[in-house]
Amino acid sequence: MPERSTLLIQPYGSAIIDTRAKTFFLNETATDMARALIGGSHASQVAELIAATYEISKEQALSDIEIFIRDSEFGQTFTQTKPNSWSLSGSKIVTSIVEADICLTERCNLECTYCYAEARKSRNGDLTPGQWQEAIRALVRLGMRKATVAGGEPTLSKALFPVLEVLAETDTAIQLFTNGLLLKSSSIKRLKEIPLNFVQVSLDSVQAKYHDRYRGQSHALALRGINLLAQEGVPVVIGANIFPDTIGEVAALAELADSLDVTLRCNPIEARGRGSQFDERDTVVNESFAASVVEAVEDASCQWPHVFAEQESRQSIEITDRICPFSKGCVAVNACAEIRPCSQSDTFFESVAPWSIDRTKVWEYDRTIEEHIAFKTIAQIQPEVCPTRETCA
Repeated sequence: MPERSTLLIQPYGSAIIDTRAKTFFLNETATDMARALIGGSHASQVAELIAATYEISKEQALSDIEIFIRDSEFGQTFTQTKPNSWSLSGSKIVTSIVEADICLTERCNLECTYCYAEARKSRNGDLTPGQWQEAIRALVRLGMRKATVAGGEPTLSKALFPVLEVLAETDTAIQLFTNGLLLKSSSIKRLKEIPLNFVQVSLDSVQAKYHDRYRGQSHALALRGINLLAQEGVPVVIGANIFPDTIGEVAALAELADSLDVTLRCNPIEARGRGSQFDERDTVVNESFAASVVEAVEDASCQWPHVFAEQESRQSIEITDRICPFSKGCVAVNACAEIRPCSQSDTFFESVAPWSIDRTKVWEYDRTIEEHIAFKTIAQIQPEVCPTRETCA
């Protein structure tokens, strides 16, 4: 029996189907297909609609629909009502928050020179655990189904476990991002009691000299935290930022992840936040460098394929990287519990659209998310794509 799903039509033609275990991000074409399948439709009828809308042949449209429906992961959300007819039950057309990146605190116990978040002292001090619990419940009322808890460094916040406990009570999918330095046996035992998708710990290399040069002396403690989590059976992702001279470290990181039975995610370093200070010649932040990282991951996955599998509880379907996550219902919540389009947006929006900054606390927000000023701002800047990396930074 397929899981009941919800089709959420978001701004700018994006859509999300949430099956709790998986969240599928759809592009405009897939959105139209899914919308047409609500309540049951014959594939031929949907193909005619898609062919006319996108000026392709009906045969091509039928092929696309078959791939869309029968995808090994995505197809489980559909019910076949009769030959060549499919239904997507439990669906509704709404605009809501679906995911939230939550910054519990701007404080951090490291000063990584490439930190995208530009960790700093919180403007008005950290919110209390009670305030954060109120904020989480408000986000759930606004539709949140998945939360990424981060910072700054979230383990510095007294609100961490109160927030995780409320998220668990509301059946929200949870992932935690940390540098791992403050993880101890006692806190990890508490984490084990919470149904986390995973805990991502930052480790840029198996060699301390590469990890510590931009992060400070933290390699040993980060590795210790990863080991403790793995020993307790907490799902772990090693999050590695890759530099041009550490591409060769990808294989070694994969071997480490394999030995600990954890997952690995490798990201090319980007010039955002503090990282924008790096000269492009030093970090080679370009498509060629990113492609080299992808190639290194692909090579390593030949030997350790399971290490890179299922890193997130979501799967993208025919969607470009440049579509703004906010348009798909993904928001950021800063350390003051204010809604933002993304975790890098304050500097960007204050410089190009200062009127778009809404200081309303999320628990005081009494409108639909579609009425948030940032939606209108994004529409004015670029309706379907994120601003360029340089603009966002």
